[in-house]
Amino acid sequence: MIWLALFLAGADQNAVSRGEKIFAQSCSVGYCHGMAGAAARGPRLRGRTFAKDYLYKATRDGIPKSAMPGWKERLKDDEIWAVVEYIQSLSAGGAPETAPAATPAPGPSVAQAPAHPGQALFVERCGGCHAAAGKGTAVGPSISRVTAMPAGAPKQVQIVKLKDGETFPAVVVSREEGFVQVYDLTSPPPVKRTLESAEIASITAAASWPHPAAPTPEELASIIGYLRAAP
Repeated sequence: MIWLALFLAGADQNAVSRGEKIFAQSCSVGYCHGMAGAAARGPRLRGRTFAKDYLYKATRDGIPKSAMPGWKERLKDDEIWAVVEYIQSLSAGGAPETAPAATPAPGPSVAQAPAHPGQALFVERCGGCHAAAGKGTAVGPSISRVTAMPAGAPKQVQIVKLKDGETFPAVVVSREEGFVQVYDLTSPPPVKRTLESAEIASITAAASWPHPAAPTPEELASIIGYLRAAP
């Protein structure tokens, strides 16, 4: 019986290692669950306990009305189970946290230039959708040369209507055979969703779109000043 227990333990560890690789490729991006299950735009998985059957069903079929897609069309059943084993290994009794790096001895203090007042405004108001000066997320176009708030809806914004009646503004990321990836702009920050083509009724240009958290003219002037001053 000892050899059987050792064999099963080895098989479980192989499944965890395999699931870790699949998770890293498909789930640990910033708009989902983060590196090793840390919280990102999706919920934190590390340090939490989930029923195995629930994890399997959620991974296979997705979670309705959420950004969690189903993976049954893209992963084999044994690959989904491997991901489940890996997620369970991240629970409180699972894989240990990575040890923190040693803190280097303090060196001579170096005076830091004060941050531009528009930097915090850019990160807060714009960085969830736009990238500039090495900061932010490139969902929409770069605003490194912005001079004013655009009137109407940007050309990238589309209106996605699903066959179940759900309608939302979005930016289309990619179209692959049978699937469409979009950033859902319903509320900030945008959530990346993978939709089956069969569930989409239409995708049309947005005639108008209320830009969320639009800065005041004074705030916009400060943001523009930051972008112009950035290297």
